[in-house]
Amino acid sequence: MTNIYEKIKAKNGDKIVLFLILVLTLLAAKMLVSVRGGLRLTEPMRLESEGLSVSLPIGRGYQYTKQWKRLGPQSYLLYGRKQLASGQSSEAITWVYHLAGAGLNFHEYIANELEGYSALQQGSENYPIGQLEWVILQQDATSDIQADESTNIVSSYMFVGFYDVGNGKKLELRIEAFKTIDEILTFASSLAESISYAPDDLTERNGQQFVGYFKSAVDGLLANRAIGKKYFAIKDRADNAVGFYITKFAPGNNDFKLTSLNYLNSGNYEFSRNETFSLTKGLTNFSIKAKLSASTRSLTGFYETLCDDFGNVTLNNDRSNSTFEYKLTDKSLPENLMSEIVKAFANSSYDIAKIDIIDFQGRVVPTILTKESGSQGFVISTTSFDGDMAKQNIEKFYLDGNSNIIEIVSERIGLRVTESTQDEIKKYFPKRALWIEQF
Repeated sequence: MTNIYEKIKAKNGDKIVLFLILVLTLLAAKMLVSVRGGLRLTEPMRLESEGLSVSLPIGRGYQYTKQWKRLGPQSYLLYGRKQLASGQSSEAITWVYHLAGAGLNFHEYIANELEGYSALQQGSENYPIGQLEWVILQQDATSDIQADESTNIVSSYMFVGFYDVGNGKKLELRIEAFKTIDEILTFASSLAESISYAPDDLTERNGQQFVGYFKSAVDGLLANRAIGKKYFAIKDRADNAVGFYITKFAPGNNDFKLTSLNYLNSGNYEFSRNETFSLTKGLTNFSIKAKLSASTRSLTGFYETLCDDFGNVTLNNDRSNSTFEYKLTDKSLPENLMSEIVKAFANSSYDIAKIDIIDFQGRVVPTILTKESGSQGFVISTTSFDGDMAKQNIEKFYLDGNSNIIEIVSERIGLRVTESTQDEIKKYFPKRALWIEQF
């Protein structure tokens, strides 16, 4: 005899399945948000290289970036806004993580970066991550937009808060909203409580110690570098020559100079970079001057990076006709010394370390170095976060028993670099023969 359970199961099986799917869907949707102080927030949005996560408001009318985006030479950005039916924004929320300091304290930063605003109220709050310094600003009276005194709501209202997370790195929260002072402080507090900052202590500490060791050893490493030119072929996965790399090294009395020519032609894309790198002994200061020519016009131009004895960096380029300044962290090294960095890391006691590489545009590129044994010697992997967080680039440096680099493989774009000769490079690129000879 069929029991009542079996009858219900046979009659309503599809409905039960659909109901269960609906319940699971609702539970999944609930997991996407959290609620803090009545404000619905996204789940933590991680900046993987830094061990940082924050949230943005979610709900009707809110739009936001799905992941951290690169902002300028030394920052990452998350952005959200609440849009009204009219298409205007009633709220704008911005998280900015600064990989290197501006060399200014909080109040100097406000004065320099936010001209045209006056401070209405300021203070500080303690959170698990540390102390948040904040200020509420109002657009100056000369602005076309004025406060509505009856409601204390100001359309030109801005909240700016700063966390100093150490080693020159800062997290900034910026809010623009149609809210009263109390409302905007409550709103900011709910967002601040979403912050989680848990960097890997071992890789951070090792990076700081390794860079200190490298700076003390760099003169000896460069003294052993061959004077004159070296040639390298760049090949794709099918072993086709798609580019070349030439370096020329010249030591001076108190400095070193390294010039390089990098050329790449994949058929659909052509790129060349002529670069001059100079540094004083002890790596107390350096300069990078790069001239780029590319089929993608957004890259074409001249870039200059100047670093003084105190770690203050000035960036210039002819595309924007503007100057940008920041201060290096104590884990920063120029990309031009990557060969020496890899060799020093292979001979060090560290198996993993995180450092900040300064590339040819002066950008701060968080980079994790790892070491493992290879068939002939060590294999050093570099994982760099040089663009949007979804685009990590992994390069592997294969070394022999004497820590000489045999081959470099870029996993993301499928290219490998091997040592070559001038004649071989000219054979691969006969139309560039004169260019190669004259470098």
